[in-house]
Amino acid sequence: MSAEDVTAVVAAYVRAVSTADVPLLQSTFRDDARMWGYLGDQFVSAPIQEFFGVVDATSADLDWVSGYVTRISVVRIAGRTATAVLEEAGYAGSSFVNLFTLVHEDEGWRIATKTFTTVEEGVR
Repeated sequence: MSAEDVTAVVAAYVRAVSTADVPLLQSTFRDDARMWGYLGDQFVSAPIQEFFGVVDATSADLDWVSGYVTRISVVRIAGRTATAVLEEAGYAGSSFVNLFTLVHEDEGWRIATKTFTTVEEGVR
């Protein structure tokens, strides 16, 4: 249970969203995962399956990917739980900070929650 293992899950998340690979994205999350956050001033609270639909909808036009930049800025492990911070610039025209909580199960690390917000500036 290393930081590299947690980073690998977040990196798989990045690959999945940048290629609209919904099966890969699903593999990074627990089935009962949820997301909360802000798209500008709009508060979002939903089961993670709604995000899978958003990613699937981008599959028709991935032109934005050429300007997509990410950075995993924090990984912290506490027992069989972890947190990771992913900064994104240029995700379908917006910049985000994502706060993930992960749990380690028999299959390995999986994301349990995604809390996010849009930000004015991109990856630093």
